[in-house]
Amino acid sequence: MSAEGPIEEATTPQAGKRVLSAEELLASISREMNVSQGEQIVHVEVLADRQAQYADPEPPLPLPLQRALDGLGVSRLYTHQVEALRRVRDGEDIVVVTSTSSGKTLCYNLPIMERILGDRSTRAIYIYPINALVNDQLKGLFRINLALGKEAVGIARYTGALTNDKRKETRARSPHIWLTNPEMLHLSFLLWHPNWEEVWRNLRFIVVDEIHTYRGVFGTNMAHLFRRMLRVAEYYGSAPQFICCSATIANPQELAEKLTGRRFAVVDRDGSGRGRRYFALWNPPLLRDDGSNLRRSYAEEAVDLLLHCLRADYNTILFARARRLTERMLRLSRSLTEERGESHLLERISSYRAGYLAEEREDIESKLKSGEIKGIITTNALELGIDIGGLDAAIISGYPGTIMSTWQQAGRAGRRGRDALIFLVASQNPLDQYYMQHPQQFFSQPHELAVVDLDNQVIRLKHVLCSARELPFQPAELARMPSELRSLIEELRTAGLLVPRRREDGTEELVCAASDRDVHLRTSLRSASQETYHILDENHNEVGTIEPPNVFREAHPGAIYQHGGDDYRVTYLDHQRKLVRVREEHVPHYTRASSSLKVRVKHIYESRRLVLGVVPFEVALGDVLVEEVIHGYQELKLGTEEMVKRVNLDYPLTIRLHTMAMWLTLPAALGELLGKDPAEPGQQNAEGKAEAQGSPFAAGLHAVQH
Repeated sequence: MSAEGPIEEATTPQAGKRVLSAEELLASISREMNVSQGEQIVHVEVLADRQAQYADPEPPLPLPLQRALDGLGVSRLYTHQVEALRRVRDGEDIVVVTSTSSGKTLCYNLPIMERILGDRSTRAIYIYPINALVNDQLKGLFRINLALGKEAVGIARYTGALTNDKRKETRARSPHIWLTNPEMLHLSFLLWHPNWEEVWRNLRFIVVDEIHTYRGVFGTNMAHLFRRMLRVAEYYGSAPQFICCSATIANPQELAEKLTGRRFAVVDRDGSGRGRRYFALWNPPLLRDDGSNLRRSYAEEAVDLLLHCLRADYNTILFARARRLTERMLRLSRSLTEERGESHLLERISSYRAGYLAEEREDIESKLKSGEIKGIITTNALELGIDIGGLDAAIISGYPGTIMSTWQQAGRAGRRGRDALIFLVASQNPLDQYYMQHPQQFFSQPHELAVVDLDNQVIRLKHVLCSARELPFQPAELARMPSELRSLIEELRTAGLLVPRRREDGTEELVCAASDRDVHLRTSLRSASQETYHILDENHNEVGTIEPPNVFREAHPGAIYQHGGDDYRVTYLDHQRKLVRVREEHVPHYTRASSSLKVRVKHIYESRRLVLGVVPFEVALGDVLVEEVIHGYQELKLGTEEMVKRVNLDYPLTIRLHTMAMWLTLPAALGELLGKDPAEPGQQNAEGKAEAQGSPFAAGLHAVQH
């Protein structure tokens, strides 16, 4: 037995049919896809198997909890689970960094449930970056609760999907463990903290799962959010511990400490076992032997690999780099299975991405776990730790842009104790092709740093106002603050955004100005926009949802919107009511938006002149305006890419983003030498990436940004 449950057995469509080993399947695919001639396999890295290491907690877990684990098939714990339990018992804040399917959830569920069984006043908040993880982990806790029987603990989710009545009912039950997302923390737990007094007074644990996703702008917002949580907790007299879980990144301890302002211990000695993994770097074959280096579509190549894996009865996940690609790949895979008369595969392939309705996503997740769906085509929406059952193969269609994401996606393959097969299928992108030429560099490349910028004044300002809206700034608190933060608060006071209010003892406190009472609603944690467009068919049924900027690129008038294998033509885009009107239209085509991109420098904070070799260039930091104009679209035949028509939009759509940027200015002579003006704005393709085929210089610059 593993520390997460019994080892899964392979399922076969026919009794007695032997499932090929990963090594045998790779050899079979090589023969059937004519690798000896096309030379698609550049390199195969064999990642060694690892034996599981177990330990026993001392003192042992409470008897009801141990019996519950036994009932779930968990007879022993991995060494990292026991280490996490020990450190939490000792009062440490910890960050757990172990592989996918290594049982990280028990690293926080066990110590928290142990505490609740000993003290029923204990409260914990579990924070997940997406609702799908909330729902998934809720099911896992329910299973433990069923095994606990009469000793069960109170559990509830609190997300925007609940009605107001359901939220009130849930709060009235006062569960021990709350599963939620950053937005609900921001807009409910913190903004309306008096409604949550019992939780705040008894808050003993804050669990932050998938902590590696909290980087960049999102991470910076979360760092301020966690500080606001600790401020409110202190107000109510509690001092919660943090238990964080992360995928493998270069700096897990630094990230956790920057996000929370606390000291962390790292639990990273992974005790879970795994089978061997065969990781193949796969370069699609050349279409012509004329030196053009034009290769077969990586999307088509990835779909072929998916179908080969499914025919071998391998549960397979295929990662695509964009939402639209998932739908095109789904249509292509179903078309190919229909042509071959493989009806048994037709309904066992599905897509999964943002924009699907919640009930659609839950249905797909359930069918994946049950084995009803064996092939899933997804964006990075399934890169996170949602439990979708055992997977035997992972196909990464195009380099995801970071080593961290690559290994996170690759880690999805590998049922406990079984070998797995992984493919990285290269696109024409120069960075993909570089790794195809230098495989050892790819496999030795370190994981990236997860960066959080606490000095971003724009983000900090918003959270200072949110803090003042939640609890007034008292004189004693102001006196303890760093001088830089006090200066910012004084500037806000001078600007009238914070105003003094006389207290009963005669001293002043600072509160949020009446004009900024809605500051929480105006503060987005993830992006510049919180808008969601609803997609409605001719009968006013909701098809799905979409947000900016994707709504402009994928749901402009005339676009073919693809959803779960169904095709719709966009008839109207209503910005005022945030609606996309569509009609069902079955046509073997897809559309690709045509756009132009300009970056305008608004203000330069600092610049330096540097020399690399003999090439002088300038590096600058400043404020910029990024402007993308969708001016038309191309309609193409699926599979052949043959142009059907090119259409100009009557009213071009403009996407604007004001942001801070760092940029390089290269000498014009360098671009002219390579046949491209560095200042020339780039054209955009369907996924919003610079087209590289006609511009090696622009393609090289695109690779540099990674």
